Amino acid sequence: MAERLEQMGIAKGIEIGRSEGRTEEKIEGKIEGKILVYRNLCREGFDEKEARRLTELPEDMSLEQ
Repeated sequence: MAERLEQMGIAKGIEIGRSEGRTEEKIEGKIEGKILVYRNLCREGFDEKEARRLTELPEDMSLEQ
């Protein structure tokens, strides 16, 4: 059950991040999309370290809102 919810959260985060990222410039949109996915994953209960790993965002990148 927890694994299924995790997969749903990942899919939802990716879907939202991708849809919003498409409206940005190509390179900037990719970064923004990853940040949106990161934030959505955090909202879904993932810790920051795991969300960064899944979105492949560097640890030294500031993600303050």
